[in-house]
Amino acid sequence: ALAPLGGLIDDATMRRLNFQVDEEGESPADVARGFLRSQQLLK
Repeated sequence: ALAPLGGLIDDATMRRLNFQVDEEGESPADVARGFLRSQQLLK
């Protein structure tokens, strides 16, 4: 299930996603959904 993510999440991307959750208060589900949409892995 995670194979399509291979190579898409580098350290900088992970830090940005974590910041959105930890510092900006976004829900993990919303952040994940936004990332997947930005990578065209989710419609």
